[in-house]
Amino acid sequence: MARSWRALLVGSSVLALVAAVPAAAADPKYFPADTELVFTVNVKQILASELAKSHKDTIEQLKEVIKKARGGEEAQKFLEMLGFDPFKDLSTLTVAMPPSKDPGKVLVIVEGRFDREKVLATAETVAKEQPGVLTIRTVGKNKVIEISPPGENNKMYLSLPSNTTLVFSGSEGGMKDVLARAAGTKKTDLKKEVTALLKTTNKKQSLSFIATGNALLTLVKDAPIPNKEASLEALKNFKGLSAAVTITKEVDLQVAVPVEDAESAQKFAQAATAGLAIIPGLLEEKAKEEPKLRPLIETVKTLRAEAQGSAVVVRGTISEKAIRELVKGFTQK
Repeated sequence: MARSWRALLVGSSVLALVAAVPAAAADPKYFPADTELVFTVNVKQILASELAKSHKDTIEQLKEVIKKARGGEEAQKFLEMLGFDPFKDLSTLTVAMPPSKDPGKVLVIVEGRFDREKVLATAETVAKEQPGVLTIRTVGKNKVIEISPPGENNKMYLSLPSNTTLVFSGSEGGMKDVLARAAGTKKTDLKKEVTALLKTTNKKQSLSFIATGNALLTLVKDAPIPNKEASLEALKNFKGLSAAVTITKEVDLQVAVPVEDAESAQKFAQAATAGLAIIPGLLEEKAKEEPKLRPLIETVKTLRAEAQGSAVVVRGTISEKAIRELVKGFTQK
């Protein structure tokens, strides 16, 4: 039935929507060899944080927004059929991909608690009702659900290598590869710069993002930004970037940039420290015109640059008080 098909799509969308609430990544063994961009949201860590617990009303409001969204009630029923509660069972959501617009190159890894038998039983029911839309195949020891959205050329492939991992791939070949890597029958061979960037993230972070220099260069080429040529020139020798946010009672920020070697990292860290010392004064002047920016001054004062191996890492903290003042300043009319 069409309702079942819509529920399947909406259910998948709800997973992504919940994960987007405000992340060391998932196990890198799942990542394709051409991965240069990785984005992770650690939903479980966020919801367990002191900051989230002190804003329970916001979480409840989010649940209501999802339910009232178009298809929300249908999606809720579908998730119940799967025995999956995103606010309790979802741990992390990770997107790994090369710097490409090809949807077939995208891999999404959802970690949490899944009832694999229920998922497959529900898929089999939908497959019988919509044989041209959903097909179940066997790849090695795994079941793969092939989804063909009506009126679209692109297909999506879904599988559960375990009861704690669900993967989406934009191509059949990509799904076969990820299952082979998960089973250990195919070697995971990531670019060394990607491996180095992943080491700057950890599983305690709420959200993390890494991109190689090549990926950033490609993104800037395709972006409608001012002074694009200058940006492209600056990125030519850029090795990459990682950024992370960790939510506890406060919000910790981290940005890491790899450089040539440990000696260079020390020099860049010293230069960055000098540059950071100037920013509070500049913000003081700006805050005279925009008072709502004042909470950022104390935040900038917490920024510290240091060398970590062959990377320069900048860390800072947004206090709970600053968060409240920023929210108040930007929500007041």
